[in-house]
Amino acid sequence: MAKTTYGFIRIGLTRTIIISLLIIFFSFYCYSSLTLASESDSLLEVNGEEVINIEGEDFTVNYLKVPLDGSYNFETSLAGDTIGRADDLSSLAETKDNSVAAINGTYFDAYTEKDDERFPYGNLMIDGEAIFTTGEGATAGFVDNLEPVITRADVTPYIELEDDRERRVLVNHPTKQESTLVLYTHHFTRNIIERPGLKLQIKDDTVTDIIDRSYTGEDTSIPDGGNLLYLGTGYYGAEDLFSGMGFDIRYEVHDKDQGEKYCSKEKGLTNMVGAGPKLVTNGQVDVDIEGDMAGNYDTHTERSSRSFIGYDQDKTHIIMGTVNLATQYESAEIANKLGLHEAMSLDGGASSGLYHDGDYLTSPGRKISNALVVTKSPSSENSNDESEMDGVDTGEAIEDEASEDFDADVAESANVISMIIGEKELTLKKDDVEETKDLDVSPVIKEGRTLVPLRGFFEAIDAEVDYLEETREIVIDDSNTLIKMTLDDNIALVDDVEIKMDTSPDVIEGRAMLPLRFVSEKLGYSVEWIEENNEIVIQGY
Repeated sequence: MAKTTYGFIRIGLTRTIIISLLIIFFSFYCYSSLTLASESDSLLEVNGEEVINIEGEDFTVNYLKVPLDGSYNFETSLAGDTIGRADDLSSLAETKDNSVAAINGTYFDAYTEKDDERFPYGNLMIDGEAIFTTGEGATAGFVDNLEPVITRADVTPYIELEDDRERRVLVNHPTKQESTLVLYTHHFTRNIIERPGLKLQIKDDTVTDIIDRSYTGEDTSIPDGGNLLYLGTGYYGAEDLFSGMGFDIRYEVHDKDQGEKYCSKEKGLTNMVGAGPKLVTNGQVDVDIEGDMAGNYDTHTERSSRSFIGYDQDKTHIIMGTVNLATQYESAEIANKLGLHEAMSLDGGASSGLYHDGDYLTSPGRKISNALVVTKSPSSENSNDESEMDGVDTGEAIEDEASEDFDADVAESANVISMIIGEKELTLKKDDVEETKDLDVSPVIKEGRTLVPLRGFFEAIDAEVDYLEETREIVIDDSNTLIKMTLDDNIALVDDVEIKMDTSPDVIEGRAMLPLRFVSEKLGYSVEWIEENNEIVIQGY
């Protein structure tokens, strides 16, 4: 009997202990959950894969969702801190202190042969200083690095000299118009301006030297720590007018969508990237490629890799992301379905890239000129976290059916093809096995574009290729995308849609040669040009 009583007591105590422990555990769990939930409001959130259906096709976006609560700043970054150069997106991110994420910025001249002339095509501003200006266009900027402004804007810098005249200028934007005033700053790549016309060297906000090269076009340097103002040939003989004058510069940004005005001396934007076209306005899809002066119309209406940035109606979050093989119209629908109230496109194609926590979510196919970087605010209460990127919202891209096997981080893709201009050899790495194949003809550069032999390259990526001699037609089929091209014709058919190419297929040494980047990107692959050794790298196939 005593044993039975003891057994009941023991069982009762055990139950009591277990119940007590469960109560303590669940109380702690609920408290922790509430605490973590409140802390996560100031962290980049984590989402799973977001699949968005547009007219019967599924797209999945790589994106980051950044809270606008003061925990993060948004900063424009330049390759080498200069206008005209290019570098890896990761390098552009890591040049900023406390960087946590980055996305590619505006368009630039990616195909020039001169390393110091990869000039951007959109407005850029860093810490309230106009770095490059073009005038009108879709623009993403931040007031005090926090309040977002995404709009169609007219960006106008003005210089003020002590002759009581205010003059509109471009900043670091070379032009052949000798009547256009251009201000060159320390961000300009080259320190020499080889153009005829009157130039003012400015230091400590004062005109220190006047150079008149109206007819000779001799070199003129940008003074260390100063600026050079190009006045053109219209001021010939006016040297004495500007000597010793004080100098100032300001800018105005006119918000053409909302009617706002931002001025450097009042309410101004601190960091800004201009690209376009605009995608969403006031919560509605709003794409006007020609009106936004976003460049070649065909490049926006054909499917390619896209990057975008936008914010929600209450301005609580910024979303910046990438999607593969979409038109700008499809990209706009995606941004709209993500709940963005205002959104615009950034540079796309091989420039499209998204970087976070030391890794690529979307790896660019080339070095880029500029980027928008998310940095941890020094005043953030979470700035001492061991991992600054805990809680990053990374909706990963499956993209669409034509590239659903495309790895979110192609930089680590197991499948890589590399070729070198002028060499009849192809290196193929697949499933960690590397082999070398001979080519009948080496890759060449024509009109600034790389051409590769039809058989050697496209057969290496397991695409079916065919050449119809009677019609001179080339057919490429990888079971997802069908591409038809004709020799000496710059119009291609991609899934029966006509697309204009930058260069046409050609015959070299009796072999059909095709534009590598055009075909690769249409098949959903990433192409990188490594200039140091004239190497082409294709990833993600």
